Amino acid sequence: MKQNGTRLCYFVREVPSTSFVSTPANHKRASSHCTYTIPAASALTVLYYPFFTAQDRCKICILIPIAILATLPWDSYLIRSAIWTYPPDAVVGLKILDIPIEEVFFFAIQTYITSLTYCIFTKPLVRPMYLRSLLERRGTRNVVATVILALMGGGTACLLLGRRMTYLGLILVWACPILLFQWMLSYPLLSELPWKPTIASICLPTLHLWVADSSALGTGTWRIEEGTKLDFRIGGLELEEALFFLVTNMMVVIGLIGCDYAYALQEYEFLSQPALDTYITLRKALSLLARPLPIDASLISALSQAVYRLQGKSQSMFLGSALFQGQLRIDLIFLYSFCRVMDDLIDEAEDEQEARFWVTECSHLLDSTHRSEPHSDHFYTGHCFIQAEYVIYLVRHQNASADTLVLLSALVYRLE
Repeated sequence: MKQNGTRLCYFVREVPSTSFVSTPANHKRASSHCTYTIPAASALTVLYYPFFTAQDRCKICILIPIAILATLPWDSYLIRSAIWTYPPDAVVGLKILDIPIEEVFFFAIQTYITSLTYCIFTKPLVRPMYLRSLLERRGTRNVVATVILALMGGGTACLLLGRRMTYLGLILVWACPILLFQWMLSYPLLSELPWKPTIASICLPTLHLWVADSSALGTGTWRIEEGTKLDFRIGGLELEEALFFLVTNMMVVIGLIGCDYAYALQEYEFLSQPALDTYITLRKALSLLARPLPIDASLISALSQAVYRLQGKSQSMFLGSALFQGQLRIDLIFLYSFCRVMDDLIDEAEDEQEARFWVTECSHLLDSTHRSEPHSDHFYTGHCFIQAEYVIYLVRHQNASADTLVLLSALVYRLE
């Protein structure tokens, strides 16, 4: 260009495409957490917060690091083998063993969500009442172990075939040994627990994460490379991904059941040997897994009767007992159950003479047990058997508080 005979030159400097401010695309994986996992974890925390116990916190805090450490090598291999890929603009950039930090956070928050779901559904359960002799469940143990081994063999075959079977094989070969170990450790309790809370604890988080992952795959947050998957979808989600969330949530729940099995054994030990220190720690509880106790069926039966009695006749007392844990809760259940039976005997007596008869029987039972005098192991009330040896074992408990004895005695005096 010329102006007044002078040539003016314009130089255009190229501006770098990157900037110090991240674009929205850099937060796809993080925004997925903000949309699905963090709100779910927050809601469950608020819901369960009044019921959180030291045992719950201990289980969750131990399980989260285990879940991360167990998954990191496997996930790192998938990424380095280009089975999983992340677009550079979909993650923040921080990595651990080539795994985006958002993915590592996902391992932790998935474990947290599933753990809280399990705690909510199993809160009413009284763990020791589901203990049985190890001999009773050996057949079930062997059948399930055989199925897991067969799946592990199938995963190995998938890896040998390669190509579209690769991702499926990697999931099975990684998950099955962990599931087998967990099953062999916790099957005595797992096989006896009510199936509804266990299934709900696995399935509800799995369904939620299916929706979250389907959305992430649909928006290109990450992808499974073609040629390594079966290309079979369930509601828009790859079959392998659906299986991944199912088996990982199974591992979390069975891990929690393993902890509960250890706690149940320690609670049973305190129940059968009242002179022991009733302070429960996970370290003490886990030590019992190496030397399981012989289970007294009559003691478990007495506890079960007390629980079912409260569930049927005093739901408020039973739910209230769930606010406590360990031996204290068992003490309260026995106490509430005993009071419930005695109260019914008086209220439902046909005449005053029958009512006074039961008052006398109740007083004699309490007095003789407190003085360690011999008495029959049970007496028939007309409503149910009272197994005196266990239902009022509180009175003979060397650490029984004075308040417990006062409550039991006050019941008799009130009935009079």
